[in-house]
Amino acid sequence: MVSTAQWRVAAVVAAAILFVVILTIAWPSESAPPSLSKSALQQQRSDADAVSSGAVSAPDVDAPQQREPQRRVAIELPLPESAATDSGITEVGVADPSLLTGHVRLESGDAAVGARVRIGKAVCVTDTGGAFAFSRKSIRSGDALVATMTGQQPAVVAAVVETAAFRNGSDLDVVLPGRAWTIDGWLVDDLGAPCQGWKIELYRGTACGAISWPNVLAEDLAAGAEVSAVSALGEGHAPLDRPSPTSNPNLQIIDSDGAFRIGGLCKDRDYVLRAWNTDTLTTVISSAIPSGTSRYVFTVPAATCRDRVWGRTLDHHGVPIAGVRVRLTMIEHQVESWSCYRTGQTVTTAVDGSYEFRQVPRQDLLLRFDSPEVVGRNHELKAADSGADLETRLACTCHFHYEAGAGAGAGAAAATALRILDADEHALRLRRQLGPGRSISSTVSVIEDGRTPVLEVSDAAAWLELRTRNHVLQRVPVQLNRNQPNVLRW
Repeated sequence: MVSTAQWRVAAVVAAAILFVVILTIAWPSESAPPSLSKSALQQQRSDADAVSSGAVSAPDVDAPQQREPQRRVAIELPLPESAATDSGITEVGVADPSLLTGHVRLESGDAAVGARVRIGKAVCVTDTGGAFAFSRKSIRSGDALVATMTGQQPAVVAAVVETAAFRNGSDLDVVLPGRAWTIDGWLVDDLGAPCQGWKIELYRGTACGAISWPNVLAEDLAAGAEVSAVSALGEGHAPLDRPSPTSNPNLQIIDSDGAFRIGGLCKDRDYVLRAWNTDTLTTVISSAIPSGTSRYVFTVPAATCRDRVWGRTLDHHGVPIAGVRVRLTMIEHQVESWSCYRTGQTVTTAVDGSYEFRQVPRQDLLLRFDSPEVVGRNHELKAADSGADLETRLACTCHFHYEAGAGAGAGAAAATALRILDADEHALRLRRQLGPGRSISSTVSVIEDGRTPVLEVSDAAAWLELRTRNHVLQRVPVQLNRNQPNVLRW
């Protein structure tokens, strides 16, 4: 006879066997493909054909999940071994297409921590792994990348936008070539005396664009030149696209011992220095000097001068102009369209418009003319010019206003605007003063109620042109006097 316990065991075993059978029927093995209906098979083949033909796009790897349609999940990848650094970063996100990234390394292969990297006017400092990043939008065609570090030669990548890293989004690898070299010595005159007070600079080196004022070379940056991030502001605080101020240890003033030292230089390269006297404007250029040269004697030969440079200033009508300031000037530095001037001698024209300079170096200089009553002008004084009996015609400022005459004809009465033309029938600019430091200018002035306000124009004026908005009504000859107010009536 079967006991109650035996019945219980048998019941448990039977239940287990039944569960296994049911599970086998309901859950096919992994090797058995799920059954598809005929229509499902046709749809699968249709989808596969569409993908292979390009009719359906493959999904992006970082496509959002359907449950969170507004969220994008960045894929993180391990950093390649070749790009491993000491920064502690072991993962990076998918490359940001808006950035140019890279690393600066020393010659030994170690990360250049704290190196300065500059592209155009943008600059950054490398992190503990030597990494840097720049916005691609800030990089212009032709911009060079310059990497510098104290005591190291500069590394320069010309035309960054043409590199493979810029085109394909990979990291840009920059290597500092090794320790920086120097040139040192003395600047002396032809008798061996120190040229105290002269200036000296690295004149020819590795250009890196118009980034500073005065402009710096890559070697200057390697020597520790600092470029200000503050841009100059123009009238009305509108930023101007001019280089920024700089502090450059390679631009030196010679002391009483005549010594100089130029740093940040590249190995196995020749360099040229420039020295100039800020009073006499005498300038000398050295011969090529190999980097690493020490105790170099840079000798300034005796200057060749013109005993006298003289001339007169006249207006457009041949009348002498007195009181014009005339400056004998050199271009000390030039960056693209921006020039930095150094004035040596200054004189003022006499009643007959005459001026004179003595002992003028025979080299390329400028004569600069200006006064409140004339339009400023520069005259190039070339080294080969004698500088004798120079005649300079200056445009002078004249003041006038227009009034329609009492007997004005129908044409003049209908005029709503005017222009002033020179002898070649080119429109001159008309300036109207609005207050201290405020003015507006245009080539056309509006006529209201038969008159204009007081306007300023060059004495090159030859024609008064009366017009409507679209038509010229009359053109009559005029001559303006720069020494008194002028009233034009017609």
